[in-house]
Amino acid sequence: MVSDGPPRSETVSERHSEGRAQVALDPVPPPVAEVRLADMAVAMANALGTAWATYQLYPDPSGHVGFDRALGDLAESLDIKQLEVGPRTFLWDQSEVPSTHGGVERIVERLFANSIAAVRFVSPPNAKDLVALFEVIHQTPAELEDQGGAAAGLRNAGVHSIRLLERRILRDEDTKNEQLEDETDGPADVLDYKGDPEALAAFLLTTAGEDSSALASLVIDRYSRALGAIDQQGVWEHEEIVHTFVDMFFYFPPRYQAPLISELLARQHEPLFRIFLDQFASHEINELAGLLDPQAHPLLLEYARIAGKDDDRGNEIFNLLKETAPGESVNTMVDRRIAAVLAPGSVKGNASGSSALARLAHLRRDSPTNTMTGVGVVQRLLSVAESDADTNRVLRIWAGKTAAAIRHRDLESALIWLRGVSDPGSAADDPAGPASQALQRVIEMHVVVELVEALRDAPDSTAGTELLRRLAPHLTDHLIELLGREEDLGRRRELVAMVVEVSHDNPARVVAHLDDPRWYLVRNLAIVLGRCRHPDMVHHLLPLTRHPEARVRREALRTIYSLARHTDIKPFIDGLVDLDESVRTAAATILHTCKDGKLVPALEALLASQADTNVKLEIVALLGAQPTSDAHAALERQAQGGSGGRGVTRTVRNAARQILQNTK
Repeated sequence: MVSDGPPRSETVSERHSEGRAQVALDPVPPPVAEVRLADMAVAMANALGTAWATYQLYPDPSGHVGFDRALGDLAESLDIKQLEVGPRTFLWDQSEVPSTHGGVERIVERLFANSIAAVRFVSPPNAKDLVALFEVIHQTPAELEDQGGAAAGLRNAGVHSIRLLERRILRDEDTKNEQLEDETDGPADVLDYKGDPEALAAFLLTTAGEDSSALASLVIDRYSRALGAIDQQGVWEHEEIVHTFVDMFFYFPPRYQAPLISELLARQHEPLFRIFLDQFASHEINELAGLLDPQAHPLLLEYARIAGKDDDRGNEIFNLLKETAPGESVNTMVDRRIAAVLAPGSVKGNASGSSALARLAHLRRDSPTNTMTGVGVVQRLLSVAESDADTNRVLRIWAGKTAAAIRHRDLESALIWLRGVSDPGSAADDPAGPASQALQRVIEMHVVVELVEALRDAPDSTAGTELLRRLAPHLTDHLIELLGREEDLGRRRELVAMVVEVSHDNPARVVAHLDDPRWYLVRNLAIVLGRCRHPDMVHHLLPLTRHPEARVRREALRTIYSLARHTDIKPFIDGLVDLDESVRTAAATILHTCKDGKLVPALEALLASQADTNVKLEIVALLGAQPTSDAHAALERQAQGGSGGRGVTRTVRNAARQILQNTK
């Protein structure tokens, strides 16, 4: 009898069970790799079901055992890349995947209802990514339609480790299986990051295992494949990919940039990579030259030579580069040419010992008009920027100009550049905003050193003071490190004043360094907190009263007193029994001014403790200095008794009697 129902779909486990049953007849067993992948498909399906069930039970499933285990199982099952979505369960290799968790059927229902044909894992997802996936598929088809579909909703949520393939896309052609199988994790993955260079940088770093050479090869490969995967007639899409990769370059730390720029220069004759290199501004190429070793400099000079010809910039740069010796750095070559052009006697004073670039700086005329013109260009470019990538590119140039002016110790020009985009209180001053992030990348230690030296030369500079205040979030950590390194007392005082200036409104970065192992730095930071005048900093200073170094403990007591006076006398009472005499003296000096009614009982409690005799004598003297009836009564109680008793008791009693006699 022939059944008229639909053909039964065999499952993955049934197929492999059948294969095992034929082992006796077939001398070739099923491939081990195929069995392993089938097991991974089961593990991935069960992991998704477990995670979905946990998500439905808890508002925040992160941290729950089942959810975390599911994340681990997904990370270990990525070799199968994706699971297709059937009407009742997941499919892999055109077969149903058996499941042991009831949540699998429920999540498949949601996926199928939202026209999702497959779930693909590009890289190991984190808890946030998985929750975002569930929030997308938890919506109704109508809600997802407003977002452009489930796949678009997941991309809008910032998830790049998971991709969703929708059935309405796959139905357009009769090549469903071919599309699912032929997709590689190359260009398609990278195209997902189009317009998001920071996420692309993080993805490629993770994929390369943070190996700089592997990363350079990976970027070259993915860049080529991404451009090859799009229609070459799509000019705007082509340009967006190039800009994404170029902007991504600046999210890599410098140690990853050097091998990559060397690879790009080595392939500069290929049009794709010439386009990449042509996106860098001139000052960026100059800064990148410092990352290269001498063997790579000829490649850079060759690129500059070709670019100079193509851009018709004249023969001066071309001739200059032609005369450069192989392996000579660009900066050395430029310095040598300037030195040859400038006459040593053309500079007032003794300029023979200065570098050519320094002498040129003396000769250049002030040009605030040119600076303002440049700022105006930046402002106009920002006003017409059509995408975040365009904005970030202009901001990168603006931040570089600001930092360059500081490096040249031209604080007035630096302030003009800074004000041009970042007005006080504007959105550009947002610490998480693109302008602030652009500044964060260029305000490095060598820039801060030049700013410090410029302020030492002109301590009353109003431009320098405003730069300190406006750039405070980017300067504080560097200034604190300079303070920790400085050995000269006078220069330390100057640095303390600068750290106070940048921390006055927000001393949080100073607090973050209070656990530094250098006691002398911690003591100076305590001084900084005292001068910032924020009483709420007292609770950060209290641990310093137990610091191993007595000089830190003493400074902490003084700073607490300057901020909160006698709001809480406990730190000073504890200081009276400190092992170091200078700390005890500081605590006693502070308590001499205290009029708190809790002082006398606290001092009497110390007299009844096992404190050292000298400590108790200091406490008796402190009671004698208190012009209150409570203090007088406490002294009388200590003076009572005969002439006997232990040595400590007798000594304290005699001291109390002597003070009472002197005060009659």
